Amino acid sequence: MRSEVKFSTFSKILTTGVIILLAAGLYSVYDTSKFIPALIITGVLAAFSLWFAPLSISLTDKAIATHSPLRVHSIPFEKIREVKLFQPTMGTFRLCASGGFMGYWGIFRESDIGSYTAFYGKASDCFLVTLKDGSRYILGCEAPADMVAAIKSRLS
Repeated sequence: MRSEVKFSTFSKILTTGVIILLAAGLYSVYDTSKFIPALIITGVLAAFSLWFAPLSISLTDKAIATHSPLRVHSIPFEKIREVKLFQPTMGTFRLCASGGFMGYWGIFRESDIGSYTAFYGKASDCFLVTLKDGSRYILGCEAPADMVAAIKSRLS
């Protein structure tokens, strides 16, 4: 099973705006000594974003796989304690994360559940995966209820 990540309108606008601002900034310093440092900073930002930005979630025989443009992160079924539908709140605090640029990804903290790692595009499309060691992941995809049902069937 594979399900695509759909981005919120805010995330689409923010991503487009940041990319336009970065391009304009690079263009404005093109003929100066600031171009190379600006290019390096922009490249690092792009690399981090492409490493973590969620594109889709799929299920393999042994794991949940979150797909980003530059990597695939796996969460083995044997490590999962619980999976359920979940919607992050507006009271979420970003510890080291993106709050909309190329989706929502990184490490967040919420008063209800504590710290978690997130990979999603819209808060309304999320589910919570709790591991046996207490780690939490909030993942999001186009069909979260179907994904939760499919994961639960593989856990039992």
